[in-house]
Amino acid sequence: MIEFVEQNIIVIAMGGIVSAGGVGFRYLKCKVDEVQHIKDCVLAINADRLEHLCERAIESKVCSFNDRRKIKRLFVAYEGLGGNGYLKEMVGIVYNLPYELEEQ
Repeated sequence: MIEFVEQNIIVIAMGGIVSAGGVGFRYLKCKVDEVQHIKDCVLAINADRLEHLCERAIESKVCSFNDRRKIKRLFVAYEGLGGNGYLKEMVGIVYNLPYELEEQ
């Protein structure tokens, strides 16, 4: 048995390295999938909030400076996370609305 190990030490070592690499790859794949799910959740929450703010502004036919700022920030994040662009038209409509005068 010792002779077999001595003769095949490189093969045995490579088998161990490959096996450990497979375990490491599966772990990394699991983490990548987890991060993708988190990204999808953040995107969904962001899109929901962005859509709500846009609908509110469009219904009132005016948009406050603060809401416009929030919409811009959310839209930049939405696009950065890979949003599919269905909110782009709504955001464009909001950007063309007159400013609402805010009470001091």
